[in-house]
Amino acid sequence: MADDDPAGQPQPDNSNNSLAVSRSVQTITTARSVTQVQPNPMQEPTQTGTGNTPATPGTPRKRLRFEENPPETPRTSRTLQRPRVPLQSPTGPKVIHINTDDYRARSNDLVTEPWVSPRTISYLYQFINYYNEQGPWFPIHRIPSTLHWSVVDENPRYMHLTHGNRPLLIWVLATLIDASLVITRNFPSPRVRLVADFVREGDRQAAIALYNKAASTAITRMETFIVLTPSSDNEGPPSHEEIYDATQGFRDKSKMNRVTQAKLHSGDLVLMECTLVRAEAERGDVKTVSWILNSLYWLAEKPKPANSPILYKQPSFPEVFNL
Repeated sequence: MADDDPAGQPQPDNSNNSLAVSRSVQTITTARSVTQVQPNPMQEPTQTGTGNTPATPGTPRKRLRFEENPPETPRTSRTLQRPRVPLQSPTGPKVIHINTDDYRARSNDLVTEPWVSPRTISYLYQFINYYNEQGPWFPIHRIPSTLHWSVVDENPRYMHLTHGNRPLLIWVLATLIDASLVITRNFPSPRVRLVADFVREGDRQAAIALYNKAASTAITRMETFIVLTPSSDNEGPPSHEEIYDATQGFRDKSKMNRVTQAKLHSGDLVLMECTLVRAEAERGDVKTVSWILNSLYWLAEKPKPANSPILYKQPSFPEVFNL
């Protein structure tokens, strides 16, 4: 007599059907994932599960449509700090974010070497912003319109640009290129010669405009600013020693130390105090214009590299020659 218990009945073999379903699921899964390797039809699919947990096909890997951090993506562009300038607009306060990629210096921008500190920049702006209508000191971009040409010494062919019956003292901020002491046969008195570059393009244009108003021949360019101390009393009193140390502050000349031109080096920041002198030729109406240095103020010293060690020192001369 047969046993009625279902467990005792012979069970149908469904392994082929189960394998077919599993292969079907695996085929659909791999079709949806470009990163899954196609299974071998002759190999059993990977089964998971333990105990009474039914076996399930392997979970496909997540499809990546792009790289999160591709190598060619510039990561620094997100944190690039650009100059910010506050602005008061009709709709409220705004901030200008300056695009430095294609920026060109404007006429009033300060252009200096990288070593110049923010503190020194603030120092320079005190000279730029200075204005006293009584004069006689004026930054070159703040020259008043009420000017005259006046004879200062006895020679009527030499005239100085004056304001309030006094020679106009023009301030020019610059980066020093060269400083030398000149002595020639025609001018036996020592003369200081300076070659410098403007720190502002607007100052360069102001110098060109002043020159062209007085000279017979106009110029269109002024690559460097060249000044000399007076060659005679017609151009002004001797001033080759009028060089002052203003690296710790600018005050009355009597309270600043004097230095020689040998103390100055290329790259230093200086304030040139100049007069403008016009000379007329003895014949004709040809007028030449010269920038004459009245005083020089040493504002900031460019850092220098360390001195090389002295490898050999000359001995002192042992004898004495009497006069």
